[in-house]
Amino acid sequence: MNLKIAEGRAFDGQMESDYTNSILITEKLAALYGWNNKEALGKQVHIDSATYSVIGVLKDFQSEVLFEPLEPVAMKLVKENRFQFLIIQAAAADLTNVYAKQEMRGKGFSP
Repeated sequence: MNLKIAEGRAFDGQMESDYTNSILITEKLAALYGWNNKEALGKQVHIDSATYSVIGVLKDFQSEVLFEPLEPVAMKLVKENRFQFLIIQAAAADLTNVYAKQEMRGKGFSP
């Protein structure tokens, strides 16, 4: 999706620890915790009953509805059989076409 790393590193699918206890957060989420990008690295974040270590800080990106304020985001690496969300990147001129195609293909993803 061409997300930009502001500090730290991206996930490495070869490292089992990246699947179990590592997260990437956005600059906005780091700021909510009172951390700058560098300070966020290695910090522990508690989500539900799990604790994750921040391995990278992403440049902020639009994760929800276009034209809405940016939301803080935490991302966890999961195996393919555990996918929960699909993120699509497209040029503004292609949005109608991309939406129509994902509607057609998306029917095969949900029961």
